Amino acid sequence: PAPTREPPQIELVRIDVGHTRTGFSINHRIVTLPEIDRHLAAIAAVDTNAPIAVRCTNPSRHQKLVEVLDLCAKHNLRKISLFSLNNESEPVWQRRASP
Repeated sequence: PAPTREPPQIELVRIDVGHTRTGFSINHRIVTLPEIDRHLAAIAAVDTNAPIAVRCTNPSRHQKLVEVLDLCAKHNLRKISLFSLNNESEPVWQRRASP
């Protein structure tokens, strides 16, 4: 019998909202909303359980976050983590307490 192939493993996809000129980046690459749509469609074609981390800066507009979450839903991506950043790179939960 032919060996069964496991689907390719997709590493964590990091979408940042609010701290670039377009308002979005994927894995540190500045992108537009239509580019995010195409990227998520390609991921969903391989694995709808691929891990997606959506990170928002404090001053980001709520609408931009909603647009990204809507695209995840559109492509039936279900494994989404949402983080708030206290500055442009550090998740709030990783923030060190002041001495």
